[in-house]
Amino acid sequence: MTMENRIIEIELNNAFSKIRTPLEPEVRTAIYESLAYEIPGAQFSPLFQQGHWDGKKHLFTQKMQVLPTGLLGQAVQILKAYDYEVQWIDSRNQIEKGIEIPIVGIELRDYQKEAVDIALKSIRGVVQLATGGGKTEIFASIIGKLNVLTTVFTHTATLLHQTKKRLESRLRVPIGLIGDGQCDIHRVNVATMQTIKNERFFNLLENSQCIIYDEAHHVPANTMWDLHKKCTNAYWRFGFSATPWREDGSELLLHGAVGKIIYRKSASDLIRDGWLSKPNIYMIKVPRIPGIEGWGYHQIYEAAIEKSSFRNNLIVDLCHIMYGKKRTVLVAVNKIDHGHILLSMVAQKYPHIKAVFIRGEIDTKERDATLTALNNKEIDLVFATTVFGEGIDCPTLDCLINAKGGESSIDSIQLIGRALRKPPGKLRATVFDFQDSSRYFLKHANSRLWAYQTEPEFDISIIKPEQIFGDTIR
Repeated sequence: MTMENRIIEIELNNAFSKIRTPLEPEVRTAIYESLAYEIPGAQFSPLFQQGHWDGKKHLFTQKMQVLPTGLLGQAVQILKAYDYEVQWIDSRNQIEKGIEIPIVGIELRDYQKEAVDIALKSIRGVVQLATGGGKTEIFASIIGKLNVLTTVFTHTATLLHQTKKRLESRLRVPIGLIGDGQCDIHRVNVATMQTIKNERFFNLLENSQCIIYDEAHHVPANTMWDLHKKCTNAYWRFGFSATPWREDGSELLLHGAVGKIIYRKSASDLIRDGWLSKPNIYMIKVPRIPGIEGWGYHQIYEAAIEKSSFRNNLIVDLCHIMYGKKRTVLVAVNKIDHGHILLSMVAQKYPHIKAVFIRGEIDTKERDATLTALNNKEIDLVFATTVFGEGIDCPTLDCLINAKGGESSIDSIQLIGRALRKPPGKLRATVFDFQDSSRYFLKHANSRLWAYQTEPEFDISIIKPEQIFGDTIR
């Protein structure tokens, strides 16, 4: 075969691209197997058990030779391994940038400027930036420099309004809002991911020239993949996340939607550079509850986590100790009932502590008001479900108690980031977690501990319950 015959033509489009040259079966299969990930629980499917399905989601169609544009880099590596050269046919519409909109009210930090420059040069990709690193300022700058029809996707109503407010303050232009019962469209817009079901929004999806996913690790959800397929005119595509991976391995969808990781700045990097507070993390040993090991998961969760008198009293006493140290405290829970239990216990045992419980049924305005009050130290303590988790901006928060008992490394890193922001006068953050000993939950605790240990600047101590009353806690 001559060198001319080793050239592969690839038609480049914004969402999906096509390898136009017929591939040899071996090469086609190599790309097909590379651009795939295993579906959790696939082994229980009749199709899998009957040998009709390999249990994977494949993102390369062998017959049409089509793949997500964000995964072209991986495909090209395989082609080069087979000694092919690539000839590109760019079918994307060329988009003219508008007059630059300067951001106001802030001077970007050096690493933020670097992230903006790399993003604009890369055209698409994931920016991995630790919580508290100022990602909104980065994509505000990207939006301002491009000044094209832009849609920023968030995954909660709280983030929707928070992002709109921040972009308006930085760009001083009207920012559209789609979601939470509203549909007000401008040149720059913020939308919730759920708005894909809103027909009034389809035209904006199809015509957006730049799309940005905030908390991009949520992209692999099916609704987000549908968003990717509809945004066919989006020349610029970026995802921002402190944790751009998925517990189920489906981050391949994330990279397919926006591309590879193009910039990284970890929490430890920002701590060393003085931008984030250094955390003291205390993993408190919780003894095993006898007689429950044969129970199912939900029964053990209720007994060992949600309704454990020993564990809950530890949490309440920690709240009181931190109150005495004039700390602003957030206690994260999974279950609404657990939040009610802890709130009631604080009210009975320490009635002088001003405590609030935030959960999904609380409307956005009340959640925002609670966040403001917590940040202003007008209340001492907030119990909250995940609705008060990712993306909340409370710089004065300096104590986090993770009462959830979950396994997720993503959730653990995202949650701890809530306490690391560094306003003037804040040097360190205090984080409490629990090394539960019951079935399932010791494994979960060790998973969270592993996640913390990936950050060299996190100070981690494993302590006994009685040590919380001594001089151990800083």
